[in-house]
Amino acid sequence: MSCRPAGNCNGRGYTLIELLVALSVGSLALTGMLQAYALGRSGYEQVQTTARLQEQAQYVFSALEADLQMAGYYGLAGASDTPDTTAVNDRAAGCGQGLAQQLATAVSISDGAYPLRCSAGGGGWLPGSDVLTVRRASASTSRADPGRLQLLTQVPGDGPSRLIANGLVADDCPVSSGRCELRDLLVHVYYVARCADGSAVADRLPALRMKSLTRVAGVATFIDTEVLPGVQDLQVQAGFTSAHNTGLRYANADQLPADARLRAVRLSLTLVAARSNPRNRPPLTVTRTFALRNAVSA
Repeated sequence: MSCRPAGNCNGRGYTLIELLVALSVGSLALTGMLQAYALGRSGYEQVQTTARLQEQAQYVFSALEADLQMAGYYGLAGASDTPDTTAVNDRAAGCGQGLAQQLATAVSISDGAYPLRCSAGGGGWLPGSDVLTVRRASASTSRADPGRLQLLTQVPGDGPSRLIANGLVADDCPVSSGRCELRDLLVHVYYVARCADGSAVADRLPALRMKSLTRVAGVATFIDTEVLPGVQDLQVQAGFTSAHNTGLRYANADQLPADARLRAVRLSLTLVAARSNPRNRPPLTVTRTFALRNAVSA
């Protein structure tokens, strides 16, 4: 091929330097695109994880809301008429002496301690987390059941309300009269366990669990069930008033005055996502306050 003196040549290609420059620019552009994609995907996954944890927190709060709003509700018994428990032996004592009978304390908060005598499920209680106990009557009336702890309550002034364990309703308080009611006693103890059901050893995903009073083989007892995996911490504060200060204040359980009357409970849940690498699951803490319909002693 012949070229003009000026050196122009229609068939001239790229030089090696030009090719290297083009490859370098293309590599930089591709690297930037891949980094932007990775950052975008990571941000999307983080948003999705946070949204999922918030949904799980709302699930726990909705499960606890009914319990807390009905804490200290004992059927027809008035606010100052705590059902008598002296006639009932300490049934369901496996988790602690009198755990089911302490009706005067409808809400119990154990600050950073596990108060039960029975062992915690899920590999044991997670140290540092609080334990919340709620006592109340069932929302609906019940039939006499010899294997369950039940509340026989009367209209204030008609007679004493009491806890029964044999299913026998006294003749002086016929439920059919409408002035007596029979309801199941509900006792729920919420705590955080080290390991969720089915969680891999490498994952060690914690969980919120609950011990609940029920009947097994005709005997009143506590069973242990998982509420939600991924709950890493539970912190509880009591909103209270006292004889010397009617304003609502919040404090930990070990800081409450002797005459405290609980008006609200503030719950803080810390949740983590289920991943093998703990560094890839930043925790989310959600706090919510529940008003108590029945003012109860601390």
